[in-house]
Amino acid sequence: MTLVWVLYSEGVGGRNQLEGLAKHLGWPFEMRRLRFRKRSLVGRLFQRDLELLIEQSDSVSEPWPDLILAMGKEATLFALAFRRKTGRNIKIVKIGRTIPMAAGVDLWIQTDQFLKLPWRPTIAIGLPFHLISRETLSQAADQFLDCIAPLPRPRVALLIGGSTGTYELSAVIAARIALEVNKWVQSAGGSLLIVSSPRTGVDAEKAIGEHITVPNLSYYWTQPKGLNPYMAFLALSDHIVVTEDSVSMIAEACATGKQVEVFALPRIIKPFRRLISLGAFSRLFGFGKRAQLSNLLQKGKIRMFQAGTTSAPASAGANSVKYNDTYFPDDHRAAVLAIRNLMKPIEGVPSA
Repeated sequence: MTLVWVLYSEGVGGRNQLEGLAKHLGWPFEMRRLRFRKRSLVGRLFQRDLELLIEQSDSVSEPWPDLILAMGKEATLFALAFRRKTGRNIKIVKIGRTIPMAAGVDLWIQTDQFLKLPWRPTIAIGLPFHLISRETLSQAADQFLDCIAPLPRPRVALLIGGSTGTYELSAVIAARIALEVNKWVQSAGGSLLIVSSPRTGVDAEKAIGEHITVPNLSYYWTQPKGLNPYMAFLALSDHIVVTEDSVSMIAEACATGKQVEVFALPRIIKPFRRLISLGAFSRLFGFGKRAQLSNLLQKGKIRMFQAGTTSAPASAGANSVKYNDTYFPDDHRAAVLAIRNLMKPIEGVPSA
């Protein structure tokens, strides 16, 4: 039986993508978070990635894996160095954008906002893998139903991301989001289920809280109180609004089968980014997300939130969990099949 290691060093969204893919493969897998020491420019050139793990990392010990799923530059370079050290025929699959120093990766899986390099074996997917399923939503709904059920319908989940290298979500912008979404929900007599992310920041969270007047239930990352109700908010909301910066949250929202509104954010265009945002460079550095959203718009998967023109949210009816059972895109199937074919020679079965 193939043993899979899932290596990650990034945030919750990256972990969820990797775990979602691992579950679809159907093989035993172990999640291992790696944390690395910061290093200077000289260190980046000469220090080996196996030497950079710090004590808070999960243990890297036998039994050795047959397959490694990795996300993030550091985790990927660690996987390559680990394979060289062990001398084993370990297959490595990298999730996310291409990186120049990772020669030797057996398969790349990346969303189509990134440029597909023809000399690297790559599967392009429209939206990332995720952990949303009827079971996960139902379990979360059962946990939080008592505190969410009293809120008036329609209930709108507001999923707040944060600033990235491409998008800005300052306190001023967060206040505008809160004001516009609050007014929209108020017009329907509904309520809000608000959850922030690790990137949101305390100032943006404070701005959101100060401008919400409708009945609401909120969970802020900088002020955690109990379990994170993110999954329950997805399960028990009638409508979902998500900020543009997080393709992971957009994918999870779409998987519910509910109406998804995407709130556009200002783009950060510095001189260097202005240059590389042109043509193919845009997708090489991951700035093709707007085109990716256009594809979702054309397919009717999402709508862009427009203050004053977006129709008022409506109640979906009883407190029942909705999930799009058919939501397993063909490109996700292709990625899973490609990994299984990659592993067949190791298992002694000819590749398809």
